[in-house]
Amino acid sequence: MGIRMAGMASGMDIQEIVNNLMMAERMPMNKMLREQQTINWKMESYREINTKFNTFRNNIFDNVMRASTMLAKTVTSSNSNLVTATGNSTVGNTTMRLSEVKQLASAASTASTGSIGGADFDPGKPIGEQPGFEDFNEDDELTITTYGPNGEPVPTEFKFSKDQSLNQILQQINSSNAGVTAFYDDVSKKVSFSRTETGRFNPDNVDPMPDESDPDNGEPGGSNPVVRGKEIEFAGDFFLKSLKLEDAMESGGQNAKFTINGLTTERPTNTFTISGMTITLKETFDNEVTLSPSTNTDEVFDTIKAFVDEYNELLAHVNGVLTEDRNRNYQPLTDEEREALSEREAEKWEDLARQGLLKNDPILRNQMDRLRSDLYTPIETGMDTVFKHLSAIGITTSADYMERGKLEINEDKLRAAIEEDAEGVFNLFAADGDTFAEKGLARRLRDTLDTAITQVAERAGGLRGKVANHQFTLGKNLEDLNTRIANFERRLEQREQRYWSQFTAMEKAIHQMNSQSDFIYAQLFNQG
Repeated sequence: MGIRMAGMASGMDIQEIVNNLMMAERMPMNKMLREQQTINWKMESYREINTKFNTFRNNIFDNVMRASTMLAKTVTSSNSNLVTATGNSTVGNTTMRLSEVKQLASAASTASTGSIGGADFDPGKPIGEQPGFEDFNEDDELTITTYGPNGEPVPTEFKFSKDQSLNQILQQINSSNAGVTAFYDDVSKKVSFSRTETGRFNPDNVDPMPDESDPDNGEPGGSNPVVRGKEIEFAGDFFLKSLKLEDAMESGGQNAKFTINGLTTERPTNTFTISGMTITLKETFDNEVTLSPSTNTDEVFDTIKAFVDEYNELLAHVNGVLTEDRNRNYQPLTDEEREALSEREAEKWEDLARQGLLKNDPILRNQMDRLRSDLYTPIETGMDTVFKHLSAIGITTSADYMERGKLEINEDKLRAAIEEDAEGVFNLFAADGDTFAEKGLARRLRDTLDTAITQVAERAGGLRGKVANHQFTLGKNLEDLNTRIANFERRLEQREQRYWSQFTAMEKAIHQMNSQSDFIYAQLFNQG
């Protein structure tokens, strides 16, 4: 950049003159910057709506199109102190009758047969420093074996150090995958081990065959003794001798035994599922308890109501955008205009300038029309149901035209429909088919939302892989505009430099003329 002369010779404010000239030159630039901001605002508005479309689409799939929520069941127990139950969508209407619970499932447990270490044993100190562990061998092969659900042995190997305390060793066992928990009792000075799972898994752990005539049936030494393979087996002197588990007796490790609908059976846990009903046994008993399933009307009602509420919120938002008038008196602010306003004034101005940017947008208007048609057109699934239209289950459109299709719920009618035929209500929303008429209302909505999301993304990006500007329409427009702005900025710089060059040349010429005038005046004065 050459030397700029600021008007010392001419007496003019060259800086102000150039600024005023450039202000006029920048007017096309300001127009482009406003257009740039408008495009960015449109993209934001489109993307906000598309996010709402996508959220609604996903919620449709996760709620009114899921049998687990729309066919939810509740189960009533005749004695919840003894048995409770819940039901999923597959439970049907079959009543379960438990005539007896002979025993509850329990976890196997065992404990040391005697005190560990000496009288002064401290579980927090290294075992190598304590009595009772003099023969501890760090190379000893130590194993805890439990059994899997199919009766297969599951051994877990351990390595301990004499520098570890008993507490640290037990913590290592508890943190392993051995499937047991262990603790040391300071009072008895013994270690206890328990399986983390209830039930009987060792195939050698079997009950005796019943022999009612023998009072010693199932007892050691009786005519039909119990065969007891242990659920927790230990290998290695540390477990067997130091922790005194070699001759330890084991308790528990039994399955729940019960009779349900005339069938005597057993389970390894006290909570289990039969035919879609999850049953929890709490006590043993020999009096019948009935479990009666029924439609969970409240849960189904809440699911449908949430769907209607979300649809209405989406409808209100998009309709608001489509009908909002554009205020032509408020254009995006230039940097100079924004600096002249307070922060609050600038925010208020820009809020007004953003209004109406998507008024009557054809993409949004067409897709909202399709959503309304999806809901209002009856379904024809060929199924034997009276529920072919939303109005049949108590959902109608508002009579207020200004609400533009808002849905309203007659709660009593909807609850009655759910109780009468929950599956029919579910099919009204989720039925599948090859044609539009055969598809449920929610499935139609999801198809339309898929199209809407794709079209909006092609227009404004943000979803469906449309991330870079060159991948969607407004992004391309923005890139073209950014190129025009950059080119115009270079031309402005050149124009400003030319103005300065011209005024600098003028200043030099005036300065030279002034110098010549002064010289001539001095010569004339000296001659006189």
